[in-house]
Amino acid sequence: MHEITAQEFEQRLVALCVGSERVFPKKTIDRHVMLAAASRDFERGMIYTEQEVTETIEKWLSTGCPSLLIDEVTVRRELIDAAYLMRDDAGRFYAVGPGPTEVSFSDSVAKVDTLAIVESAIVKRAARKRAHET
Repeated sequence: MHEITAQEFEQRLVALCVGSERVFPKKTIDRHVMLAAASRDFERGMIYTEQEVTETIEKWLSTGCPSLLIDEVTVRRELIDAAYLMRDDAGRFYAVGPGPTEVSFSDSVAKVDTLAIVESAIVKRAARKRAHET
Protein backbone atom coordinates (compact mmCIF):
# COMPACT_ATOMS: atom_id res chain seq x y z
CA MET A 1 0.00 0.00 0.00
CA HIS A 2 1.36 3.39 -0.98
CA GLU A 3 1.62 5.98 1.83
CA ILE A 4 1.04 9.54 0.66
CA THR A 5 3.22 12.09 2.46
CA ALA A 6 2.19 15.66 3.22
CA GLN A 7 4.60 16.97 0.57
CA GLU A 8 3.23 14.62 -2.08
CA PHE A 9 -0.32 15.45 -1.01
CA GLU A 10 0.29 19.19 -1.38
CA GLN A 11 2.04 18.83 -4.75
CA ARG A 12 -0.67 16.60 -6.21
CA LEU A 13 -3.44 18.79 -4.79
CA VAL A 14 -2.03 21.90 -6.47
CA ALA A 15 -1.54 20.01 -9.75
CA LEU A 16 -5.16 18.83 -9.65
CA CYS A 17 -6.91 21.93 -8.38
CA VAL A 18 -5.03 24.93 -9.77
CA GLY A 19 -4.62 25.95 -13.37
CA SER A 20 -6.28 24.60 -16.45
CA GLU A 21 -9.56 22.78 -16.15
CA ARG A 22 -9.34 19.07 -15.43
CA VAL A 23 -11.64 16.07 -15.31
CA PHE A 24 -11.80 13.45 -12.58
CA PRO A 25 -8.30 12.03 -12.13
CA LYS A 26 -7.60 8.50 -13.35
CA LYS A 27 -4.36 7.89 -11.43
CA THR A 28 -5.04 6.16 -8.11
CA ILE A 29 -2.92 8.53 -6.03
CA ASP A 30 -4.42 11.64 -7.64
CA ARG A 31 -7.94 10.30 -7.18
CA HIS A 32 -7.30 9.68 -3.47
CA VAL A 33 -5.65 13.05 -2.94
CA MET A 34 -8.70 14.71 -4.45
CA LEU A 35 -11.16 12.59 -2.45
CA ALA A 36 -9.27 13.08 0.81
CA ALA A 37 -9.31 16.85 0.27
CA ALA A 38 -13.01 16.78 -0.63
CA SER A 39 -13.85 14.83 2.52
CA ARG A 40 -12.00 17.12 4.95
CA ASP A 41 -15.09 19.01 6.07
CA PHE A 42 -16.95 15.90 7.24
CA GLU A 43 -16.54 15.05 10.93
CA ARG A 44 -16.29 11.49 12.21
CA GLY A 45 -19.31 10.60 14.34
CA MET A 46 -21.63 13.10 12.66
CA ILE A 47 -24.61 12.07 10.54
CA TYR A 48 -25.28 14.12 7.40
CA THR A 49 -28.25 14.38 5.08
CA GLU A 50 -27.77 14.07 1.35
CA GLN A 51 -28.36 17.81 1.02
CA GLU A 52 -25.65 18.60 3.59
CA VAL A 53 -23.19 16.32 1.81
CA THR A 54 -24.01 17.88 -1.55
CA GLU A 55 -23.64 21.44 -0.21
CA THR A 56 -20.29 20.61 1.44
CA ILE A 57 -18.98 19.10 -1.79
CA GLU A 58 -20.27 22.06 -3.85
CA LYS A 59 -18.42 24.45 -1.53
CA TRP A 60 -15.22 22.41 -1.82
CA LEU A 61 -15.48 22.31 -5.61
CA SER A 62 -15.87 26.08 -5.83
CA THR A 63 -13.19 27.05 -3.31
CA GLY A 64 -10.95 24.05 -2.70
CA CYS A 65 -10.57 22.73 -6.22
CA PRO A 66 -11.84 25.32 -8.69
CA SER A 67 -10.25 23.83 -11.80
CA LEU A 68 -11.89 20.43 -11.39
CA LEU A 69 -14.69 19.96 -13.90
CA ILE A 70 -16.84 17.49 -12.06
CA ASP A 71 -20.24 17.72 -10.43
CA GLU A 72 -21.00 17.20 -6.76
CA VAL A 73 -23.04 14.05 -7.41
CA THR A 74 -20.06 12.34 -9.05
CA VAL A 75 -17.76 13.39 -6.20
CA ARG A 76 -20.29 12.11 -3.65
CA ARG A 77 -20.50 8.76 -5.46
CA GLU A 78 -16.69 8.50 -5.60
CA LEU A 79 -16.40 9.35 -1.88
CA ILE A 80 -18.76 6.48 -1.12
CA ASP A 81 -17.12 4.02 -3.53
CA ALA A 82 -13.69 4.74 -2.02
CA ALA A 83 -15.05 4.47 1.57
CA TYR A 84 -14.41 8.10 2.55
CA LEU A 85 -18.17 8.31 3.22
CA MET A 86 -20.80 5.68 4.02
CA ARG A 87 -24.52 5.98 3.43
CA ASP A 88 -27.53 4.12 4.73
CA ASP A 89 -29.37 1.71 2.44
CA ALA A 90 -32.01 4.31 1.60
CA GLY A 91 -29.36 6.88 0.65
CA ARG A 92 -30.72 9.48 3.06
CA PHE A 93 -28.00 9.63 5.68
CA TYR A 94 -24.23 9.76 5.39
CA ALA A 95 -21.29 9.43 7.77
CA VAL A 96 -17.51 9.39 7.53
CA GLY A 97 -16.35 5.99 6.34
CA PRO A 98 -13.31 3.90 7.24
CA GLY A 99 -11.27 5.32 4.36
CA PRO A 100 -9.53 3.78 1.39
CA THR A 101 -7.70 0.46 1.34
CA GLU A 102 -5.60 1.26 -1.75
CA VAL A 103 -3.54 4.04 -0.18
CA SER A 104 -2.76 5.47 3.21
CA PHE A 105 -1.88 8.97 4.30
CA SER A 106 0.95 9.88 6.64
CA ASP A 107 -0.18 11.52 9.88
CA SER A 108 1.24 14.84 8.68
CA VAL A 109 -1.37 15.02 5.87
CA ALA A 110 -4.06 15.74 8.47
CA LYS A 111 -2.27 19.00 9.29
CA VAL A 112 -2.24 20.26 5.69
CA ASP A 113 -4.54 23.25 5.21
CA THR A 114 -5.89 22.35 1.78
CA LEU A 115 -7.68 25.66 1.19
CA ALA A 116 -4.58 27.69 2.10
CA ILE A 117 -2.41 25.55 -0.20
CA VAL A 118 -4.79 26.00 -3.13
CA GLU A 119 -5.32 29.73 -2.49
CA SER A 120 -1.57 30.32 -2.28
CA ALA A 121 -0.96 28.40 -5.50
CA ILE A 122 -3.66 30.40 -7.29
CA VAL A 123 -2.07 33.69 -6.16
CA LYS A 124 1.40 32.54 -7.23
CA ARG A 125 0.11 31.37 -10.61
CA ALA A 126 -1.63 34.70 -11.22
CA ALA A 127 1.54 36.60 -10.31
CA ARG A 128 3.61 34.48 -12.72
CA LYS A 129 1.04 35.05 -15.43
CA ARG A 130 1.11 38.83 -14.87
CA ALA A 131 4.91 38.82 -14.93
CA HIS A 132 4.92 37.03 -18.29
CA GLU A 133 2.40 39.51 -19.74
CA THR A 134 4.56 42.54 -18.96
